[in-house]
Amino acid sequence: MAISSNRLIGLTEELQIEQSCQVQDLHIGWHNEYQAQHQKDPAGHQHRAPVVTWQRHGITYQYVPGLVFVAQDQGYEVDVAQLISDISQQLRARGNPQPHAA
Repeated sequence: MAISSNRLIGLTEELQIEQSCQVQDLHIGWHNEYQAQHQKDPAGHQHRAPVVTWQRHGITYQYVPGLVFVAQDQGYEVDVAQLISDISQQLRARGNPQPHAA
């Protein structure tokens, strides 16, 4: 069965995310590296999630986001806006010290 692995987030968007989340060396890669990247839409079709790698304060972080799907005329496709939102949320949270309650 074929796996959909189109680059859903372009390099320009990747740079905008990097700048807005204040991280360094953001890379949203679509190569097949981890089993967690293989995700199925509600119809059972395989999609490949990206591997997101970035640095903050000299430490490298990496994760594979869960894909959210939206119904279309021809089946399901990845909700790109949700993917960008999920990636941005993760970038802001990991490696960023949280204020402590007094």
